Amino acid sequence: MRTPALLTLLACALASHGASAQQAPVPPTVPRLQSRLEVAIDALDRDVAKAAEALGEKGLIGPEARGVLRDLCARHAGCVDCTAVDAKGVMRAVEPEAYRKFEGSDISGQEQVRRLQQTRKPVLSAAFRAVEGIDAVDLEHPVLSPSGEVLGSVSALVEAQELLAQACGKAAEQAGFEVWVLQTDGRILYGTRRDSIGKNLFTDERFTAFPSVAQMGRQLADQYEGSAAYEFAEKGQKPVFIL
Repeated sequence: MRTPALLTLLACALASHGASAQQAPVPPTVPRLQSRLEVAIDALDRDVAKAAEALGEKGLIGPEARGVLRDLCARHAGCVDCTAVDAKGVMRAVEPEAYRKFEGSDISGQEQVRRLQQTRKPVLSAAFRAVEGIDAVDLEHPVLSPSGEVLGSVSALVEAQELLAQACGKAAEQAGFEVWVLQTDGRILYGTRRDSIGKNLFTDERFTAFPSVAQMGRQLADQYEGSAAYEFAEKGQKPVFIL
C-alpha cells in the first residue's frame, strides 16, 4: 500500500514544442508515466516492508538478516545498499558487502531516522548526502518484535535518478518529450536532460524568468493529488509541461 510520503514526493514535468510559459493541456501520456513511477515506488515500499517483517522474526544481525538485506537491495534499480538500523540509530548490518565498512555508523541525527523513531511508521527522506558519500533518498520501515517492541528499522538507500529512470525513462523518450520528477522542495530528482538533475525549480537562476512555472510546482507540492500543466520554453530548448 502506498504511503502519503511516497505520493507527495512526485511531480512530473514533460516537454513538447512551444515558445513561452503558459497553461497547456496535459498530454495523455502523463497519467501513464505517473502510474509507472508510482508502481516502481510502491514495489520498493512493499519489499522494504517485507524485509522489516522478516527481520522482526530473524533479528537485525546474522546470516539470515544479511540474506534478507542482500536480496532486497538486488531487486531494485538504484538501490545502493540496504541496512538494518538498531533502535539507537546505529547501522548494524549493511549489504551488499562493498558497503559493510559503514557498519557502526550512527545515523540517529538524520531527519528520517528521528521521524521513524517518533512515529513508528514508514518514512521516506528527501534527497540528502548519506554517510556513504552520495546524494540519495532513504526509505525505511520499522522493525517490530513479535511483542510489538521497536527493534529498529530496515533502510533502503536509493539513488532516485536511477530508480526513476528505470521506471519511466524509456517510455518518456519514446513519447518524444522531456520528463522531470520533482521533490516537494523543488529539487529535480530525475530528468531526461541529465543536466537538470539536482537543479531547483523554485530557486535556480535558470527558472527565475518563468515565475508561473515555480508557482505551479509549489501548488503541486502542497497537493496530495491532482494535476495541471504549464508549457515552459527556453531559447533553443524544448518547453516543458509541469504536471
